Amino acid sequence: MSALGYLVRRNIINRLKNILHKPGLLIFYIIIIGCLVFSMFAGESGDIHAAGLEEYLEPLAMVLFVWIVLSCLKAGTSRGATLFSMADVNLLFTAPVDPRRTLLYGIVQQMGMVLITLFVFICQIPNLKNFFGLPVEQSIILLLIATVLIFLGRLLTMLVYAFAAGNSKRIRIMKGLFYLCLAAVVLSVLLPLMDTQSLAGTAQAFYDNPVIRWFPIAGWFAQTALGLMTGTLPILPLVLSLGSIVLVIAGLLTVQPDYFEDVLQNSEYTQKIRDAAKSGQVQSTSTRKIRISREGIHGGSGAGVFLRMHLISLRRKGFFLFDGFTLFYILVSVCAYWLFSESYSIALSLFMCVYLYSLLMGNGPALQELTRPYIYLVPDTPWRKCLYLSLSNVIKCITDGILIFGLTALIHGIFWVEAALCVIAFGTFSLVSSANNLLVSRILADSHRNGLVLMAYFLFEILLILPGILAFILLPMALPALGVYGGYAAMILINTGIGFLVLFLCRGILHNMETT
Repeated sequence: MSALGYLVRRNIINRLKNILHKPGLLIFYIIIIGCLVFSMFAGESGDIHAAGLEEYLEPLAMVLFVWIVLSCLKAGTSRGATLFSMADVNLLFTAPVDPRRTLLYGIVQQMGMVLITLFVFICQIPNLKNFFGLPVEQSIILLLIATVLIFLGRLLTMLVYAFAAGNSKRIRIMKGLFYLCLAAVVLSVLLPLMDTQSLAGTAQAFYDNPVIRWFPIAGWFAQTALGLMTGTLPILPLVLSLGSIVLVIAGLLTVQPDYFEDVLQNSEYTQKIRDAAKSGQVQSTSTRKIRISREGIHGGSGAGVFLRMHLISLRRKGFFLFDGFTLFYILVSVCAYWLFSESYSIALSLFMCVYLYSLLMGNGPALQELTRPYIYLVPDTPWRKCLYLSLSNVIKCITDGILIFGLTALIHGIFWVEAALCVIAFGTFSLVSSANNLLVSRILADSHRNGLVLMAYFLFEILLILPGILAFILLPMALPALGVYGGYAAMILINTGIGFLVLFLCRGILHNMETT
C-alpha cells in the first residue's frame, strides 16, 4: 500500500502547486471560501426564526440522508469513469497491486469532496440555528453524522461497483434495487400529499412512515442523529448504523472485483473530454441516444441556419422544446409556493428560475459554435451571427416560461397578464445570459483556465442582471401608480437593452477566428 499512499500524497501536493500556479483559480477559491466563512459569521448576528420551519427539520434531515444513500447506490451501478484517470489505467492496472487496493485508491482520490462537504456543512451551522432554532451542539452532531454517512456512502459506492462491474446481470439487479428504493421514496411523498394537501402534513407523514424511518442505512443514521440531538441514545438505530459500517468494510475486504475492461473504455472517453476542455473545445458528455426523426436542417439562410439547427437539436433531446430542466423549473416553482405560501408572488418563482438558469445553463450553444470554424465562414454580418446564436436560448426559455408560469397562474389563480410578463422577462434574462457568454469569451479569449472563466462568468452575470432586478423592486416603490406591472415592464426593457448592447459590442469576436 506504500506505493498507492505515495501516489495519493503526490497528487495532493501537485494539486496544491497547480492552484498556486494559476492565480485566477486561486482567486476563485479564495472568493468561494470567503463567501462561506462570511455566511458562517454573518448568520450569527441575526435572530431569524422562520415561522413553521422548525417542524420541517426532521423530515428534511431524513430527505438528506436518503438522498445521500440513493445517490451513492446509483453511482455504484454506473460505469466507474469518475474513479480513475488514464494515468491510473496505464500505471496501476498493469502493476502487481491487489485490485481491491486499486479500487480503494480510486475512492480515496474522491475523498477531497467529503472534506469540502464538511467545510460547507460547518459554515451552515448559523443557518440551522436561525431557521430551525438548533443549538450549536445539536447542529454539530447532525452535520458530523451526515459527514460520516457521506464517507460510508463512498465505501458503499465502491462495494456496489466492485460487486456489479463486469457482470451485466448483477448490474441489472442493482439498478432494479435502486429504482425500487426510489419508487418507495416517491410514493412515500405522493400518497400523503394527495391525502393531506398540505406540505407540513406531507413532511410529517413522510418522516413517520416506517418504510422511510427504517430505510436501509439512511433511516438508521437519521434516527441516530436525531436521537442524539434530543439527548436520547437510540440503541437499535445506533447498532444498525455501526453494523452497516462493519458490513460495508467487510464486504470490501472479501469481494473480488472484475472491473478493468469496463473502466478502460470509460476512462478513455473521460480523457477525451478533459483534453477537449483543456484545448478550449466543447464535447458533449452525454451518452444517451438522441431521437432522430429526419435528417437535415430544411430551411434557414445565412446566420439563421444556426438558430434553426439549435432548435432542431433541442427538439431531438426532449419533447418539442421541453426537457428535464423544464420539469425542474416547475418543481422549483411549486416548492416556492409551498414554502412561502403566505407571501407568495409569481415573481419569486421567476427569480428562482433565473438563478437556476444562470447556475446550470451557462454553457450555451453560442460557446460551442465559437469553437467550430463554420460560424466564421457563413457570409453574414457579425451582429446577425451573434443575435442568431443567442435566440435559441431565448426561444427555449420563453417556451419553458409559458408552461411554468402558465401552470402557476392557473393553479394559484394569478392574473394572466402578470404570468405573461414573467414569461417575457424570463426570455430577456436568457438573452442577457447569452450575451454574457460572448462577453466572457471576448475578454478571456486566450484563456482556457476554467476557474478564471467561471469566476468571470458569474461576476458579469450578476452585474448584467442586477439593473433589471433593481428596477423591478424600486420603480413601484418610487411610482406606486405604475404598480407591479410597471416594474415588470422596466425590467424587461432594461434586460433587452443590456442584452442587445452587449451583443453589439461583442460582435467583433467573430471578425477574427484566432481570437477564440
